[in-house]
Amino acid sequence: MAKRRSILTAFTVLTSIALPIPCVGQRLDPPIVVPFERAPPPYIVIRVPVASGPCEAFLFDTGTNTTLLAPALAAEVGLSGGRAGVVEDLHGLRAATTGEVHGIGFDSVPATGPRVATALDLPSLPGLGRAVTGVYGDNWLMGVDYLIDYGAHRIVIGARGTLAPSNKGHRTVLSWTEGLPAVTGEIRAPRMEPFSARFVLDSGIDHVTLFGRAAERILAHRRSQSVLVDSGFGRRQLPTARIIMSLDGRRRSILAVLMPDVKNRDEDGLVPASFFRSVFVSGADGFVIFDASLSGSSALERTTVCR
Repeated sequence: MAKRRSILTAFTVLTSIALPIPCVGQRLDPPIVVPFERAPPPYIVIRVPVASGPCEAFLFDTGTNTTLLAPALAAEVGLSGGRAGVVEDLHGLRAATTGEVHGIGFDSVPATGPRVATALDLPSLPGLGRAVTGVYGDNWLMGVDYLIDYGAHRIVIGARGTLAPSNKGHRTVLSWTEGLPAVTGEIRAPRMEPFSARFVLDSGIDHVTLFGRAAERILAHRRSQSVLVDSGFGRRQLPTARIIMSLDGRRRSILAVLMPDVKNRDEDGLVPASFFRSVFVSGADGFVIFDASLSGSSALERTTVCR
């Protein structure tokens, strides 16, 4: 069996038990433009403002609905008095503390309501060392629109109506699973009937991943090879198989990581956001555009306070 090295982050599909969702509604004007920091693919690292000190490096991860802070940073922004609980990732349950924080994050994102985060010991992710002190989860993006632009190495965040996507790219319906952005695609493989599958858009992974029944259907018809997955919390050998995926109007032959033992997810799997030149997510209006661009994007300038 061939062995290949892969990355599947420990924070992928990480969810917090009874995590409150911030309210949204105010306008965010103008849009916030956040450049990528230098980081190994597929990671997106951004600098996040902290009122009490210098900006901190965060992993921008749309595959988790929970914003995470290293314990020292969490204490600095007032999380030490939060409530004890647990978070769940693909490798099990972990003790954590969740609560409201102050003086951290981009102004007006989320537009209103408490900014909730979870304190957790962050693992040393492959290629990143311990330079990252937080994970910017999708719960801090609820109700806003954003563009992940891999070509321009930036993220653009705006309230509903402040970002104008062009007519280019492939538009599809956005749905939500436990606060995570999801889209529906089609899976094909030789000697089996094609089937539809629901994928979370994940900016923190580098392989398509199938869970539960979707993974079992592939394994029943395809010979598999193994892949060594390094999550930061540990390594695990997992089966893989070559499939045909259609998600953005094109068919792609890809090697998918299979996790048939993960059966408690609403979605059928994960798809890397980095598969596309860019991804526009409209949390306000409920659609995704793959290979998107913004009208008048040349007028956008970096607006964050981090240097």
